Parts: sequence; structure tokens; C-alpha cells
Amino acid sequence: MKKISVIVPIYNVAPYLRTCLDSLLDQTYTDYEIICVDDGSKDESGRIADEYASLYSNIHVIHKENGGLSSARNAGLKIATGEYISFIDSDDYVASNYLAEMAKALDEGYDYAECMNTAFDETGKKWEYGYQSSREISEYDYATRPDLLIHVAMFVRGNMYRRELIEGVLFPEGLVHEDIYYSSILFSTVKKIKKVMNTEYYYLIRSDSIANHASIKMFDMYQIMQEIHEYYETHKHPYPLLLSKTYVRTFMVAVLFHKAAHLSSEHHSTRKEMCKKAYRDLQRFYPEWAKNPLITSKEKIAVRLLAYPFLMEMIWKGAK
Repeated sequence: MKKISVIVPIYNVAPYLRTCLDSLLDQTYTDYEIICVDDGSKDESGRIADEYASLYSNIHVIHKENGGLSSARNAGLKIATGEYISFIDSDDYVASNYLAEMAKALDEGYDYAECMNTAFDETGKKWEYGYQSSREISEYDYATRPDLLIHVAMFVRGNMYRRELIEGVLFPEGLVHEDIYYSSILFSTVKKIKKVMNTEYYYLIRSDSIANHASIKMFDMYQIMQEIHEYYETHKHPYPLLLSKTYVRTFMVAVLFHKAAHLSSEHHSTRKEMCKKAYRDLQRFYPEWAKNPLITSKEKIAVRLLAYPFLMEMIWKGAK
């Protein structure tokens, strides 16, 4: 049995933290540690984590100044001792067989395992969650089979990784959309991914979460995309079609076309400038993007529209 390190970043989640930790303590797997990283919480979250650590020897708590989600995950990675690593968000929870089933996949030789997410809101209502595919993946080469990569989630919550796969790979601190960077970097080396269908990760959609607020921070995605491109170029990795697909779907369509519609008026000029930069860099980094079979016709149309600020102003106004 391999030891698992579960890293739980914590920031102002007092109403949800006990549910998260209770689900981790209720696991059928036995050899694991829970690393709670209190990222400068201003509520009772840190005290709750300490309370659990005083009762359970496999729970460890780090208290640090607020540095954001990436900083907290990196702090957890620095002290993790497990051969397998899993990231759990502190307002979410997992099924009791989560660790056992995910570890079983890695024991079978997979580089990392991904389970399905069940999304729900604070009222308990389940949401349709369209960001994951149940398509099974066994083996693939990232450069020659990008069609398989499109079925892999671009977030790290609810995943479990072999330690050697992520050794030395850190989350970019101070930026949001850090999962996109982390996943894209791993795609350059990973060979086998397992979709674990007989366990669940329960993902809470909070009305006050970072992901659900339109703010200027959403444009951190631009820097994330720059750093991904630089990484592949520096390490002389070929650019799989997935990178241009991610640039289009996650940045240009999801962020610029949709979320940017809800920015306040003070950021409208930044929004327009970001569209220019994004389209320019898409053409520069991925000149063959329009021929990419992974990019849908609707996505291609949205990208073309982003090149015309006056049209986008009307679209954003209508969306808002």
C-alpha cells in the first residue's frame, strides 16, 4: 500500500471545512496524510483545522500568510511525504472509497487518475457539469494523439498523481487559472491517464467563489497562456493541437467572449486591449489554429468576432 498525501488549501471556508475533513477521515484507505494549509484565513477555518489535527495524527496543519490558492498548494507539496498526491478543495468533499479507487488506478501503472465531479450549489441542487468527459483513456502520446487529450479535465481537484510525475512542478503564484498551467505542463510528459468511474468528487459551486466573479483577475489567463507556450518552447516540446484548443476554448471563448461581458465599465478598455493581444498571439503562436480539428466551428466563429471590437461591444452589451 502506497502512502497518499492529500493537500487541502484553506481560506475562509469555516461553513464547509468540517464536511470536507470528515469525508477524508471516512476513507476506506488507511495509509494517508491530510495536509491542511491555512492560507491566512480570517474566519474560524484555521482553528477548525487545528482542532482536527489535535484529534487525528494523520492531519497536519500549516498556517501561513495569505498568498492565494497556488501558494497554498505549493506549501503543501513542500512537506508532502506520500508517493501519491491528491488535491482536494476545502469546500468540497469526496466519497468514502475515493482514495482507495484512485490509488488502485495508480497501482495499475497509470500516471494519474481522474474521477468524475458531481457539482452542486449551496442549496444542495445538482448542476449540469459540462467540463468533463467520461471517455476512457488508457495510453496515448501527447504529440500524436491530441484527440484523446481533449477528454481530460484541465483542473487538478479530484485527481491523484504519482509523486515522480509532478516532482518539481509548482503552481504559478499570484495568478488565477493556475490549474490550466499545471495540467498543460503535465501533458508534456504523462503517458497514461485513468478515468475512475466508481467513485465521486463532490464540487461545490459557491456564489462567492473566484471562478464565478467577473473581475480583472480573469485576464491572468493571458499570462498563464504565455508561460505555457514559453515552457514548451524552452523544453523543445512539440506543440500538440490541445494547446491551441485550450487557448481558444478556455481563454478566448470562455474568458474573453463570455465572462468578459460582465466586467464593470472601468475595465472595458482593458477588455478591448486584451482581445487584440489574444488574437495577435493566437496567430503568432498557433498560426494553423483555424485548421485544428479539435476547435469547433462555433469556437472559430467566436474567435473571428473577437477581432472586431465594435461587434464585440454589441455582443457584450447584449449578454450583460
